[in-house]
Order: sequence, then C-alpha cells, then structure tokens
Amino acid sequence: MPERVVEVGGLRLWTESFGSPDHPPVLLIMGAGGQAIDWPDSLVERLVAGARFVIRFDNRDSGLSTAIDFSKQPYNLEDLAADALGILDAYGIESAHFVGVSMGGMIGQVVAIQNPERARSLTAIMSSPTGGAIEAGLREEGLEDLPGPSPHLGEWYLKKAANMPQTREEHIQFQVELFGVIGGSTLDGSESVRYEHAARAYDRTQNRGSMMNHGMAVQGCPDRRAALRNLSLPCLVIHGTEDPVFPHPHGVAIADAVPGAKLLSIEGMGHAIPDSHVGSFADRILAISGAA
Repeated sequence: MPERVVEVGGLRLWTESFGSPDHPPVLLIMGAGGQAIDWPDSLVERLVAGARFVIRFDNRDSGLSTAIDFSKQPYNLEDLAADALGILDAYGIESAHFVGVSMGGMIGQVVAIQNPERARSLTAIMSSPTGGAIEAGLREEGLEDLPGPSPHLGEWYLKKAANMPQTREEHIQFQVELFGVIGGSTLDGSESVRYEHAARAYDRTQNRGSMMNHGMAVQGCPDRRAALRNLSLPCLVIHGTEDPVFPHPHGVAIADAVPGAKLLSIEGMGHAIPDSHVGSFADRILAISGAA
C-alpha cells in the first residue's frame, strides 16, 4: 500500500495506491469532507483481486492534503477535477476508470464532460447531476424537479448548530451520530467500529475548518444533465432509496442523462456505503471498468 504525496498546481495531495500498475487504473474520489480512508478497505481489496490498479486520495482540504484559506483561494468543481487529473499525471496514467462518492461523483462527471479522453468509465455513487444549490436546500431555475435534502437532516443540523463540537471527543461523537442520521436503514457495523473510524479520521485531519470549503466549492455549480447526454462511456450509477442528502431522484437523473447508463438502486441505503453491499458494489465496478 504505497503512500505518496504528489504536487499538483502548488498543492500537496496525499495518495495511496494498491495492486499492479500494469492493471487497468481505477481512481476513487471521496465526497465533501471525506477522506481517502473512508473508502472501505474491503472494496479496495476486491478491486485489486479483480486485477485493477487502485488509487485513492485526500482531496484538497481533507485529511493529509493541503488545507486552503478559501477566502483568499476560492475554487470550484473544475479545480477539484483538475486535481484528480493531476494525480493521474503524477502516476503517468493517461486515462482511468473514475469512481466517485457524492461530491466525488460530481468531480468524475466534470472530468468525463470536459476531458472525455481521460475517463474510461464513470461510476457515480450517491451523487447528483447538479449539487450546490440543491444541497443547500435552495432552488434555481430548472432544478425544481430534484428534491432537496430530507427535512429530518436539516432539523438535525439546526439542532447541532447551537452547540457545535469543540473537543476531539465531541467531534468524534458528532461524526458517529451523523452517520446514524444519514446512513439509512442498511447502515451496518457496530457503533464502536464507527467510533474508531471517526477517531482515525479526526487524528489525520490537518485542518478541520477547511473541510467545510468543499461545500462552498460546489455551491452554484450548473445542472450538468445536458452535457451528460453527450457522453459516450460506460456509466454506472449506484444510489440508495433512503439517501437524505441527495434523494434517490438525483441518481435517477444521472442515469437518465448518460446514454446507456446502468442504475443500481439499493433499497434502504442512505448516504453511506453499507458494509454488507461492498461485495456487490465491487463486482459492479469491476464489470463496468472491464467494458472499456
């Protein structure tokens, strides 16, 4: 599991690779506020066993990658897509299979739209063809057909806003509770396991405040559905029926827009990858990444 910090546009991005570089490359892109380690090790292992070269990384403003003062250096999805391509360049990879969760799925869409020669396939998990305004619960012209976050999620955040976590223990407990709110009825694994993971993520975070920059980066991003209709690559969309962040219609919208896209709807899945579904996810990703 070689760790490697690569320089991309003046940023230092932490990466980790698995398997043989001679195998087809798969780039795993985590969502807003997430880290590379949020990708289940079991998923990575299944992909490597399927003869894939897997790279996961910390986006800027997460984990061990460069933290930014957003007020002085604002960025958007296109910049995050450029980061992903810069990582491929650092590894000497011309094109890869892109697999993204939530915001990571948006980054994959931007790459496929703007640099189609770099994307062999696209897998978007619990993502959206837009983001930004929808995620904030706002509405823009033309987006009224996509629902905003579930009311219970907004209510939970409002309740927490009055007493945001300050200490290490409070931050860890916040993350454990958050996963209970967004995970859906398929959320599995013990609370102690989620606690251990949240503690590990906290301890490898250079700047917790900068993680909020991802939310600002996706604000106001355009509806990509018209551009997605012009794609000609294998596409897999995985989405849960109980996702409170991007409700199920967001996944349907991606699948409807990309010609020939395959939609895998997971009953009861929220905005988290259930351990019990990792095997089927890996099998589907291996199938779609074997198509190009």
